[in-house]
Amino acid sequence: MTLRQRARTRLPAVTEGAMRLVQAIAAEYQPLIAKLASLPSPMARLKREAEEQLGRLLYKHFVSQTPWGRLQHLPRYLKALRLRLEKYPAAPDRDARQAQAIAHLWNRYEQRLEVQKHAGKVSQALLDFRWLIEELRVSLFAQELKTPFPVSVKRLEKIWSEIKE
Repeated sequence: MTLRQRARTRLPAVTEGAMRLVQAIAAEYQPLIAKLASLPSPMARLKREAEEQLGRLLYKHFVSQTPWGRLQHLPRYLKALRLRLEKYPAAPDRDARQAQAIAHLWNRYEQRLEVQKHAGKVSQALLDFRWLIEELRVSLFAQELKTPFPVSVKRLEKIWSEIKE
């Protein structure tokens, strides 16, 4: 069987899977946007952080530019973000502490990303680290959604120390 024939037979299943995934993303996106819109002004920091995270997950061409293995986790990341917004009023101090830990990791990631982009080569380890931060968000803000592997600030710090400039 030629590669073209094989691709032709698999295309309908791949297309159907992609459409189901996009529908799942849209299904999580709608309630998240509604929750964001309803946040009161005292929650401005949280709203800003959520909008930034959402923009990094769902940007123009995200479907074609997000690695397939990560794209499949977007519905869970969006649901975790919504759960964070819902849980915030019960423990704003806890949320702020966790958000600070994530912001520290994210800022270091972005700085190293710029350095590597400027050098003309972004390491796969750094690209993978970006997604570890998303898993950490799930672990810290929506534990009930589970992560596919253990993740913590301490583990990410260790991984970070192993990522080369």
